[in-house]
Amino acid sequence: MKLLNNNIKSYVAYTTILTLTMGFPTFIFYAIGVLAPTLIQEFAIDKSIIGLLTMGTFACAAILSLWAGNIVKYLGAKKSLIVLFSCVFISFSLLIIFRSFYGMIVALLFCGISQSLANPITNLMIAQRVDDRFKSIIIGIKQSGIQLLALFAGLFIPFILQKYEWQFTFTLLLPILFILMILAPKMALSNDSSTPLTLEFIKPNKLLTLLMLTQSCVGVAVASFVTYLGLFAISLGISPLHIGLLISLYSLMGIISRVCFTTATNRIKDKTLLLPLLISATIIVFVILMFANPQRLWPIWVAALGMGTTAVVCNVIAISMLLKDNRFGQPVNSSGLLSSGFYVGFTFGPILFGLVQLLPFGFYAGWFMLIIVLLLALSISIILYRTNKKEIYNID
Repeated sequence: MKLLNNNIKSYVAYTTILTLTMGFPTFIFYAIGVLAPTLIQEFAIDKSIIGLLTMGTFACAAILSLWAGNIVKYLGAKKSLIVLFSCVFISFSLLIIFRSFYGMIVALLFCGISQSLANPITNLMIAQRVDDRFKSIIIGIKQSGIQLLALFAGLFIPFILQKYEWQFTFTLLLPILFILMILAPKMALSNDSSTPLTLEFIKPNKLLTLLMLTQSCVGVAVASFVTYLGLFAISLGISPLHIGLLISLYSLMGIISRVCFTTATNRIKDKTLLLPLLISATIIVFVILMFANPQRLWPIWVAALGMGTTAVVCNVIAISMLLKDNRFGQPVNSSGLLSSGFYVGFTFGPILFGLVQLLPFGFYAGWFMLIIVLLLALSISIILYRTNKKEIYNID
């Protein structure tokens, strides 16, 4: 193992690549959250099926994530990075070419491939080259890459829409992706591919299964919130420009909370205790959101801020557990399985929300559904905490 040179420049460059590796595959998800009103109008579709766009992407990611750890270990970080950024490049190129709703679904499947690889690649690169002293902070920063690209989506897409078609956003990003295809692999070790390829499914142990189930429920809430936040805001009379600001607020708080929370909780031995606390806080956020109406808009802003400081942190805490506790399994494989669980929630969350909001009370029925899902997540996370505590006691 060749650790990075112990200087700021090497860590900044390495962390930047890790952050962009996490952010670009999921950029389209947050872009859809901002573009949802535009896409519904352009394609003349009902808002209840907007979730189909992300369903195919995350279904692909969820399935591939089951074996992504093995694939990354076989290819090595260098080749895996090329595959990841190439798939995002292809996806964005097809989004520019295709001019139909179902064409977008096909284009987004390539982002699903990249999403399945992102966590195993970055976790492998951290395990290979980052000193143990800096792992927690770098995990927090690289996971915040998702919110960093979401921040870009929220801030810039609304302004681009004022003068250009929405496809122009992806045109601007293609040169950056091309550069990353060349530069990113140079950061990875050249001799890290020594594991034979096997597509054998590695069954998660009890602890990892409980963590996956928790993350699936949280994924339902996060995906539904981001996908339908803009449409809910439109129904309350909020302008499209302010939709971008809502996504930006959510993203900015996600960046701050992920970095600060992982740093502050670095010395906590049993991080499973943090999940019930974060999920409980997320439930409170959705209860507040239920009070939003055209005459009372502050709850939707509080919800954007609250989701960025609660539910978003759950994933980085889970990743931190995997890299620091081998009882969840080998880090590269277990991170792939964990991502699969998370993506299952992203797959079904928006489409379920879309169907529920067709019922009486519309969006409020959907928000109430998410509260129920989060209560289930809270129950599972408590079981995880008790199981983990019992195993620690038995080991000690």
